[in-house]
Amino acid sequence: MQPKEIIRCRRLKGNTYTVMDGSEVQVAICNGIEKKNSLFVENVRSVLETCHIPASFSVYENIKDILEQTKKQDIIFHMLKSSVQTELDAVYKLKKKYKNSKLIFVAENGTYLKEAYKAQPFRYLYLSDTRKEIQEALISAINSNRERIGIALEGDGRYYYILLKDILYIEALGDDIGIYSVDGNEYILRMPLKQIYLLLEDEFIRLNRQQVVNARHIKRLGGNEEIVISERERKNVAKRYTEYVVKMKL
Repeated sequence: MQPKEIIRCRRLKGNTYTVMDGSEVQVAICNGIEKKNSLFVENVRSVLETCHIPASFSVYENIKDILEQTKKQDIIFHMLKSSVQTELDAVYKLKKKYKNSKLIFVAENGTYLKEAYKAQPFRYLYLSDTRKEIQEALISAINSNRERIGIALEGDGRYYYILLKDILYIEALGDDIGIYSVDGNEYILRMPLKQIYLLLEDEFIRLNRQQVVNARHIKRLGGNEEIVISERERKNVAKRYTEYVVKMKL
């Protein structure tokens, strides 16, 4: 397959929301200041701290308050009240404003489960759920957002969008670099390997002076590697790959 000549590359942020790559995850709880909800709020805060997730954590009294905010929200926990049907219009406004956020409903019981699902939340939790269940919902929401992060490439009068998860590895080619995707496409770009490395998430690992590989596509370390790891980078590669595996198992 003929390589595509690229003249410009940029990492897409904004609506794709960069999470768990060193930046803070924006987490909000709406209708979360009532006394009966305080334990759930503290459990969310505890999960973020225990899992070492860098996060900005906000609690809003009602939907109106959060709708007036201008900052993005990655994950929104909305505490459903007893008359959920009357809340749906406001919830739809919430989803429209934060269309790329993960909305998680939290209720006291399943009485209004059917009505609540009309708003198609990412998850549905109960106030009585354990920290383990809250953690699973949080990590799932974070990983779901991470899957959409990518880079935009421009060349030959066309634009190409590649999800970071679909990049297999990147290789230095003299003054150029080659970006190789899992679907077999190759993109040639005039850019130092070090510069493109700064655009990538921490799941990309430098194996040697010429190559950076996506950790999710490493089958195993040791043995007959298709890409050689330099002696200088071997210890760091093992450390970084272990960190990646541990993070994915959170």
